[in-house]
Amino acid sequence: MKEILQAYIYNEKMLNDLYKRAAALTCREDEKQALLNFADHCHQITNELNQIYYEQFDDYYQPLIHEQNMQGSFRDVLNHIQTLEIGYYDTYRRHTYSNDPILKEAMREFADLKLAHTLAIMAMVIDMDD
Repeated sequence: MKEILQAYIYNEKMLNDLYKRAAALTCREDEKQALLNFADHCHQITNELNQIYYEQFDDYYQPLIHEQNMQGSFRDVLNHIQTLEIGYYDTYRRHTYSNDPILKEAMREFADLKLAHTLAIMAMVIDMDD
């Protein structure tokens, strides 16, 4: 369980950074605000996961996130984030069957946010085609 929580915390911190970088690439204020909101969601998820981690292991996990070399257009960055979000949605959804009621409910909430982020990013990418 320790390694799983560490991986989730790392992933959310990385997504937080990616959303902030994507927000810096867009010229549209509504997209920028949505991406910054998604970064905030990732930060909140990180905090909640770290609280669960603390309750189980009496310590907080603060991973060092290495800067990713993102190449390509704004669309490429969004597609990369969307791919990550879909994978995390699937992973979190699998943990909604946990025996731990706190973890189960948290994973359900996180999975729902991942799905909402994925759909919003999909809408942004589709809107680029217009």
